[in-house]
Amino acid sequence: MFEWFLEEGLVFEKADAILKFCRKLGTNIAVVTQEKLPFSFFDNLPHYYLPQGENNKSRQQKEALEDFLFAHNFNKDSCLIAIGGGVVTDITGFTAATFCRGISYVNIPTTYLAMTDAAISGKTGINTFHGKNLIGAFYPPQAVFIDPRFLQTLAKKQKLDGYIETLKHALIGDAALFSLLQQQKYSPEILKRSIEVKLKIITKDFYEKKERIALNFGHTIGHAIEYVSAYKISHGHAVALGIIAECYLSYKLGRLDWHEMGKIFKSANVYPQNIFLTAEDILHVIKRDKKQRKNKILLPLINKIGEVEIIEYKQGFEEAVFWLLENVLHADICRRY
Repeated sequence: MFEWFLEEGLVFEKADAILKFCRKLGTNIAVVTQEKLPFSFFDNLPHYYLPQGENNKSRQQKEALEDFLFAHNFNKDSCLIAIGGGVVTDITGFTAATFCRGISYVNIPTTYLAMTDAAISGKTGINTFHGKNLIGAFYPPQAVFIDPRFLQTLAKKQKLDGYIETLKHALIGDAALFSLLQQQKYSPEILKRSIEVKLKIITKDFYEKKERIALNFGHTIGHAIEYVSAYKISHGHAVALGIIAECYLSYKLGRLDWHEMGKIFKSANVYPQNIFLTAEDILHVIKRDKKQRKNKILLPLINKIGEVEIIEYKQGFEEAVFWLLENVLHADICRRY
């Protein structure tokens, strides 16, 4: 599907090898990023700087990037280097998928979340007024270069966002990884195992016909919360809230033991928000979820830590959303478990 490399110092010490790899993919090479890079290896290449923020993962920014490439005489013989978090890799990948009907790109993720999720997913896309990631393409990079050294510069909140995606991978496919996460939130071994859980699923079902839907655990409700909050609630925390709500669904359906749900709740690090959201708005966004099929949704639910099952769910999300708002998002019950 694509090559991936995980090594401390990979980007900071071996960027020349990465550039050599990219030159085999295209004569024209550009860097897409969001800020001045902490190294000078790619300084001689054209740089396009995306504005910060999830709300800039938009049609307007994709069009601006395309115009930038045309202005620099890029054509089919081109390669883009995405250096940044999920916003950068998503827009770069989607642009690569459509520019001249498809050009090469590689990802260099700089956040924990991108390393364990967006950069290795092969999903690309943008947000619109109608919802998150509703326009995009399945278009894998030619390679992903992961250097844990970038994590040294991340704020605590950014690290927690990546931790939640790793927690999700543990819950759906690696009980031993869940145990590791009880001891520490990050290590090279934890990152490697998290990536392997995701890639094992993607390799079986790249185009998300069924098995890959497991990776959406926590995202049906989580994406809706993130969107309704106008991205004031970060992706990681929104998914954490989605995980808790969807675990509650599993519990109500008799699939998940309450004791296991309590362990997950503690691990998710959820906390109340000073943002008022309505159940009506969240439920409205859920109705536009990409997994909707003929008035039902293919929903991944866990039966126990490390085991997921995808079901055709028709019963609605009202109870889970109301429970989440009353008991978690708008109230402090984090110590109740």
